[in-house]
Order: sequence, then C-alpha cells, then structure tokens
Amino acid sequence: AVQARDVESDQTLALLMGLDELDNIETPEQLAAHRERLSAALAALVESGIHGHLVNALITRHSDAVMRRCVELARAELGPAPAPFVVLCMGSMARREQTLCTDQDNALLIADRVPAELAAAKEYFLELGKRICGGLEQAGYARCSGGLMADNPEWVCTLTEWRRRFDGWIDSPDAEALLNAKIFFDIRDAWGDSALYGQLLEHLDRRLEENHRFFTFLAHNVLLFEPPLSRFGSLVVEEGVDGRGKLDIKGVMTQVVDFARIYGLRHGLRESNTLRRIQVLAQRDALKGSTVRELSSCYRQMMRIRLEHQV
Repeated sequence: AVQARDVESDQTLALLMGLDELDNIETPEQLAAHRERLSAALAALVESGIHGHLVNALITRHSDAVMRRCVELARAELGPAPAPFVVLCMGSMARREQTLCTDQDNALLIADRVPAELAAAKEYFLELGKRICGGLEQAGYARCSGGLMADNPEWVCTLTEWRRRFDGWIDSPDAEALLNAKIFFDIRDAWGDSALYGQLLEHLDRRLEENHRFFTFLAHNVLLFEPPLSRFGSLVVEEGVDGRGKLDIKGVMTQVVDFARIYGLRHGLRESNTLRRIQVLAQRDALKGSTVRELSSCYRQMMRIRLEHQV
C-alpha cells in the first residue's frame, strides 16, 4: 500500500516509475516492455484509491523521462544539433494531467538561423522529431490523430516562426486559431534550451497584454459548449454500442480546463496545471473562494471517475 503523501516525494516517484531503468534502455522493444509494467502499476494504484492528480503526475514524470531518453538516443546517432533547440509539449502533458489513455502533443522550437543554414537545420530536426515521436509511441503514448507532433514539418519552427504563429492566432481569432490557442497556450519545455523557451513565453505574454479582445473570443468559444444536462438538470447520456448509457466526461472536464486557462492567461500566470492555476488565482483574489472549492472538487472527482473507467 502506498500513501498519497509518500507518492509525492521524488524518490518514491522514481521508484514507482522505474525511471532509473530508462537510462539503460536502448531499443524500442525495451521501451514497450517498460510501459507495460508501468500500466499495471498505475492501474493498481488507481484501484487502491490514490488521488487522481497524483496518478497524473506519475504518468507525466514517466513521459518526460521517456522523451529525454529518446532525445539522448537520437542525438547519439544523429550527432550534435546544428542550433540550440527546445522540445515543447502541449495539452495534457504540458498541464501534467495525462491519464492512462493519452496521446502525444509535441513540437520543436529552434533558435533563429541565417537563411542559408535553415534548410539543413530543419532536415536534422525533422529526423530528430521522428525519432522522439517514434520512441514515445513505442512507450505507449499514441500518435496524435491531428498530427500535432514534432515529426510534422508544420510544428518544427524557429523562434521567429513560432512568434508569427502566436501573433496570427491572437490577432485573427477564427475557429481554427482558437482551437490552436487552446492547445498551444498550454505549453511547457520538456527538454532543451530553457532560455530559448523563455523568449517565446515573453513574446506570448506581451502579445496577450496588448490584445485583451482575444480573451473575449476565447471565452465566447468556450460558451458554445452545451453541458449534457436536460432542462430539469438531470444528466443526458448517449447510447453506447453495448446499449448502455455513456457520458463524455472528458468533454465536461475540458470546460474547467478552459476556464482555468482563460483566467490564468489573463492574469499572466506561467503555471499550466489546471488545479494549480485555480489555486494561484485564488491567492491573487481573482476567483471567489466558493468558485475555487467547487471547481477543484468537481475536477478532482471527474478525474477520479475517468481514471477508474480507463482501468
């Protein structure tokens, strides 16, 4: 039996995840085997009643470690990178909210290069991205169905290119831009030059401060969601393939994530985790105490149900 307070320590995390074993992994098959053992351990933890946010943290620690190992193995074969770079993660991995059934959302940020060298640099980083995404897939992290991965040329960009992307999403918030904003505004550096990543965040913070109108569009987009409730307040479920009623709990949880993101960005928070965003906003008196308690409690409970269902 593992107590929740014990799991929060780095030493216990490393032990439970077998993170030290990753340093000796050299093949995709070894990654797959390691993931299978991890899945069994996580399922047992969920069934034992451990808090959902701790399971999220455990999975994120593992995916971070796998990504670092994939980068190390790729660089050993490809040689030194032609420019400083950062491996970015987005979505649930950036928020440290990955579940037992999770996919990849990652990209590469490259330092600006002179035009004559850019093509050669992009070729190197595309191959690096393929190896990173392939390693994560072997380790049990499914490919993104929308292609938001570092093996896609669209998401292997220089600092200047990324700045232009963010500018476009903020200045012209159409439906696609708002969708990308939801994904890429939850962002974290998983490996690489943290100073380069910091330059991108500084640009994003400045542009959001300059364009408050963007938050109106972002909020309106969130309000388009219709809660699965009848006019009398009861849950509306759909019929599943087995004839039983089903509810898209991820869709409901997304509303809490979106709410926390909008308020977090509006108040300049660098924190991306949903519960932490809500806590920091409370500390800044940006949210009412009752709102914080209700949001946090509901989110934790829904995460718990979701993990139990995945087990």
